[in-house]
Amino acid sequence: MRMVVVDDEPRQRKGLVELIRRLRAEDEVLAMKDGEQVLQYVRDKEVDIVFSDIRMPRMNGLELSKELLAARPDMIVILVSVYADFEYARKALELGAFGYLLKPIAVDELKRILEKAVEKRLERREQAFSADREKLASALGVYQEHLLRKWLGGEIGEEELEGYLPEYRRGYLLDVALPVMEEKGIREELGENMTLWLKQYFCTAQVFPFWEDRNGNILTALILLTDERSDFRMTAERFLRSMKREYGEEVSVLVSKGFRAGAELADIWTEFQQTAEMLFYGPYGQVIDPENRPVYREYQNSGIMELSRDIRASLLSGEEGRGQAELNAYLALPEDGSVVRPDVLKEMTVNLFLQVLEGLGEFLEEEERGGLVEECLKLKGCTGYRNLKEESSALLERIREAAGRGQLCLSPMQQAVRYIEEHYMQDLSLNTLAERYHYSPNYFSSTFKAFTGENLISYVNRLRMEKAVEYMSVQGMKNQEIAGRVGIADYKYFNKLFKRHYGMSVQEYRSRLLKERKEGNGT
Repeated sequence: MRMVVVDDEPRQRKGLVELIRRLRAEDEVLAMKDGEQVLQYVRDKEVDIVFSDIRMPRMNGLELSKELLAARPDMIVILVSVYADFEYARKALELGAFGYLLKPIAVDELKRILEKAVEKRLERREQAFSADREKLASALGVYQEHLLRKWLGGEIGEEELEGYLPEYRRGYLLDVALPVMEEKGIREELGENMTLWLKQYFCTAQVFPFWEDRNGNILTALILLTDERSDFRMTAERFLRSMKREYGEEVSVLVSKGFRAGAELADIWTEFQQTAEMLFYGPYGQVIDPENRPVYREYQNSGIMELSRDIRASLLSGEEGRGQAELNAYLALPEDGSVVRPDVLKEMTVNLFLQVLEGLGEFLEEEERGGLVEECLKLKGCTGYRNLKEESSALLERIREAAGRGQLCLSPMQQAVRYIEEHYMQDLSLNTLAERYHYSPNYFSSTFKAFTGENLISYVNRLRMEKAVEYMSVQGMKNQEIAGRVGIADYKYFNKLFKRHYGMSVQEYRSRLLKERKEGNGT
């Protein structure tokens, strides 16, 4: 222990120092004349116990006690006073001082308080040491993970990890895809338990777990087997069954190719990271090998515009479940087992919903629309195929409810215009529309013209020609197909209407469009 005695009276100071040295010969006891000298000293040196007189000039013992404990809360401060200063000592105790001694100091009393002070100081040292040890262990863990990542990335060799890696015979990389957990605490608990279980099941191995930034619900582990007698895949399957029993959730495990000690890991690590996106689709509750990687197919987004229009039409038509059926068909996995890359699927799904919302503009208030757009963008964060389907379905239902509320606020003629915009590719006769909105054909015709400034035929034809132009930006779509898409089966009639509207034939318009595109690309 290092102790300091503070007293402005030299005789009192010297006497207390000698008493303490007699009782604690193994300790270092220093004498100082005032509080400022002590404060200067403790800035650079560790002091365990301070004995301070209460009545001192410039800075009394009460003030010194307050300063010392503010700077070093784990320090032991003992006040020394005459009986008349007891009220000061009491205040010091309230501020955190350990105790007090009355002058003249009795040896037995000094011995008693000194033993208690040393015991308390040792206890505080142990607590501080434990806290420092935890910080050190955490820092070493972070540094170890840093080295492991550099090793996996090929930046350092295995020889540079001496002291951090055991002697091992075979190694694997393993990804565990957690179920989606809304509560952060449950997710962290699950992650901690998975680490413990991995270490338990792979008992003849060293397990180094770390979270992967590329996907918030994936726990990656480097597993180094010191004994190859156990079946790695079988052990991983037992681990999966335990997770199912404990949490009722199915997780997926992706296992890398095995590697021997001394192997170059950069290529294995790169391939493993690339194949980790397989966990998005599952299969859930199974161990997946890189050899089972699904076949990726190109995603054609040419149908997104038409699909968004169909979904909008179904939402506004009031047909129960039709919009959900169209969404489910869009997200359904093909029978041939091929899939779209997860990031592409999520991006296209977000675009689909944004187009649906864009077409529902007048049915949605600005604030409500903004909230739904935010929910659309959150789909990019879906961590699994099932999660994407569930969130998309729930979002579509919220959009349907919002559009339904907005639709009630439109006049019948506004609803009719919206209906035509969504169903322009169908046969839209005056009689059918008039009956739908409970008007006579003549009244509907005159009211429609007054509302839009055009008669019904002119309005529908103009709308069809504008939609045809949109389709022309899709490469590979033939003119005959475009005519059918906008609801005109007779191509000659379609070309005639187009020329009347734009002053040139369909082919002339597409040729000009192609030329402008080439000039824009600098080719």
